[in-house]
Amino acid sequence: KGYVDHQSQMSLPVSRKSAGYRSGNFHAVDRTFFDELMAYYMREDVVIVGGNDNSEHTRFTTGRQKHILPTDGGTGTFVCKKDGEWWVLMNRHSGAKIRLSFKENPKPYTKSNTPELVDIKITDYCPYGCTYCYQDSTETGSHGSKSFIDDICRSLDGMEVLEVALGGGETTLHPNFAEIIQNFRNHGIIPNFTTRNPNWIKNEAIREAVKEASGRFAYSVDNVMDMYRVYMNIESSGLLRSESSGGQMRLAFQYVMGSGSEDQFKECVKAAGKLGCDMTLLGFKEVGRGKGYRHWNYKNWYTLLKNMRAKHEFYG
Repeated sequence: KGYVDHQSQMSLPVSRKSAGYRSGNFHAVDRTFFDELMAYYMREDVVIVGGNDNSEHTRFTTGRQKHILPTDGGTGTFVCKKDGEWWVLMNRHSGAKIRLSFKENPKPYTKSNTPELVDIKITDYCPYGCTYCYQDSTETGSHGSKSFIDDICRSLDGMEVLEVALGGGETTLHPNFAEIIQNFRNHGIIPNFTTRNPNWIKNEAIREAVKEASGRFAYSVDNVMDMYRVYMNIESSGLLRSESSGGQMRLAFQYVMGSGSEDQFKECVKAAGKLGCDMTLLGFKEVGRGKGYRHWNYKNWYTLLKNMRAKHEFYG
């Protein structure tokens, strides 16, 4: 009767090549991926079974493989690129990745032929003077040349890189920061960045570029007060969630393991859970200013988190 259950509608990926410069909002489904998918479904030994949330699912017991392609995401949510006998798919809103092969016995996937994510330090300038900074960035540090960063962007586009993580120094204080993230997006690359600067949202050019072009951004924090201050700041700016990706949370936190006490670390984990934000745990590096920093040693961090989870001290 012309009805398609939206939970059964696959989010077919578009070509990473087609998601680049001046492609607009329309992206064609990757033809090679579609042909391989169809050939797989048309095999004589493949039977597709299932159901929906309004009826009982088909029951079967042998040879079961769960379908790993996402549903109900819309065409263009995922981009893909072929890597030998394997496919790499990335959700452009959340960063989630899927690797799959339609081959019967593909060669083990040990590493990609070209990068999927590239870290780029765009500046060595930073006024914050974190005493444990492994980059040793200062106010005398210089900014990366925009023309050179543009060259890198074009090279990465040619390799079908999926996303970049822009770091520093303080990324948002690069004089061309807004143009840099817009340029990466124009080349089909999702730009994410790290920052400690609470004031970049006052810059209209950066604010608009982040709204239109960026993936996610991670704030470096030392304590719970930092986290709540940043959260309220970003929330009031309207940039907390991405409108174009169904309300995906843009804000994340990053915490350098050992920069604070064990209790401080635990409180930050709890706060991240309460705020609904991801938190990246960074290993302490004894280089730069970190070489002379007397850091806390809690190698039992995983046990700490397990115990906290068992006591329901954090969620998510």
